[in-house]
Amino acid sequence: DNLRGTFEKLRTYAARLALVIHITRTIEQELFLNDNTNTSTAPWDRAEPRIDELECDAVSMQIAVTLADWFKYETRRVYSTWGGLTDETPKPKGDELQQRIVEFLEQKGGEMTIRDLKRRFKSEKSNVEEAVKSLVAKNILEHRELPKSGPGRPREIYRVTKC
Repeated sequence: DNLRGTFEKLRTYAARLALVIHITRTIEQELFLNDNTNTSTAPWDRAEPRIDELECDAVSMQIAVTLADWFKYETRRVYSTWGGLTDETPKPKGDELQQRIVEFLEQKGGEMTIRDLKRRFKSEKSNVEEAVKSLVAKNILEHRELPKSGPGRPREIYRVTKC
């Protein structure tokens, strides 16, 4: 689940990379043709195959796909190096989820609602509320309600207890 979002972004990056590569190849070709000192023939009559400036070709796309594949490989490697979850790793149980919630709140250095935490831990959404209640009971997290600023119920905020 954690890699799926990154891989979806890489799909669009491949198209963007293809455009950058194609423009670079076109400019490189123009520079090469301009450096050629043989002035007896016009640049468009020379033997080199010309790259169409307005249409991205298969060579640029293939290079971009290869780069996107490399980024996928690197993403998997970084996730496994940092201990992040990959599609192959089993989902953590309750205590590990509690630890990751505390670490996440400490990293963000602020306060979060249950809703924010459920968004962050989508794959364990059903266990987040239970984990947070357990952390509050252990006095690891602080719970407080903000006053209502409009209709609806008050916002419940959680943050790490300062020792």
